[in-house]
Amino acid sequence: MKELSELFQEIDYQGGEGFNALVRFEGWRIAMNRCVKEAVIGENLKMGQHLCTDEVFVLLSGEATMLIADGDEQPEKLHAIKMVPHRLYNVRKGVFHQLIPQFGAHLLIVENDNTSPENSRNVGVSKQQLAEIIELLG
Repeated sequence: MKELSELFQEIDYQGGEGFNALVRFEGWRIAMNRCVKEAVIGENLKMGQHLCTDEVFVLLSGEATMLIADGDEQPEKLHAIKMVPHRLYNVRKGVFHQLIPQFGAHLLIVENDNTSPENSRNVGVSKQQLAEIIELLG
């Protein structure tokens, strides 16, 4: 008979800041993201684009906004989605996005385990887009 540890894994995640991959299995990973600093919106803001995978976000607690942008090579039309706790947000492959969590926000993230800088891009936003983002975030 197998030991319980061979059948089941329980992870009690209590700490860490930023992105922490906790489970990896057959090509996918589950991570937690805990925001321990206030989000800073400024000239260095970049939007990410994963070229090979969707990415799923679940706000577990706190407040966060997801920025989404149309466009293939550069972010174009911007959208700001105020996240609701316990709702799944699936950012499709190739879509520019940037998570803006507030201090204390806690998120669950699911994506392909091979998501990396080699198959993703980070693109800066223009000054006009930055002004628009600040307005969207109110």
